[in-house]
Amino acid sequence: MNADVAENSFEGPPRPLVLLWHEGGVVEDHVDMMCATDPAGTDPLQTWRIPIRIDMMTEGDSTGAIELGRHRSEYLRYEGLVSGGRGSVTRIASGRFWSGDSIVAEETITIEWMTGSAAGTTQKVRLEKSGSDAWMLHCTARNP
Repeated sequence: MNADVAENSFEGPPRPLVLLWHEGGVVEDHVDMMCATDPAGTDPLQTWRIPIRIDMMTEGDSTGAIELGRHRSEYLRYEGLVSGGRGSVTRIASGRFWSGDSIVAEETITIEWMTGSAAGTTQKVRLEKSGSDAWMLHCTARNP
C-alpha cells in the first residue's frame, strides 16, 4: 500500500460519504458528493456538485466543484426520484473518510472506498475553496 495514502493524520472516527449520479434535474447531469458532518451520518450532509467521479481520479487529477446547501442524511442510503421534479439519483460509490473537525478550504481528506468501481481503494483528496461556493478537488495520492 502506498504509504502516502495509508498514513492517516487525523484522529477520531471516520465519517460516511456517498457519490450519487444526479440526472434529469434542472442542471446538467452530474455527481453529487455528500459527506457526513458527524460519524453516525445523522446530521445534514455537506454536499458538492462535481462534473466527474472523484473515485476514478488518479494522482495528479483535479476537478472543479460547486458547494451546495446541506442535504438530508437520508441521501447516504437513498436512490430514486428527487422531489420537486429535480430528477433522480443513483448511488455510484460509497465509503468513509477522515478529516479535521469539518471540511474547510485547504484540507486533505483520506477516503476509503467501500462500494462502486473503486471499492477496496484508498485516496487522498485535497479540497481548496476558490470562491464563495466554488472549490477545487485534487487527488494527491491513490492506492492502488
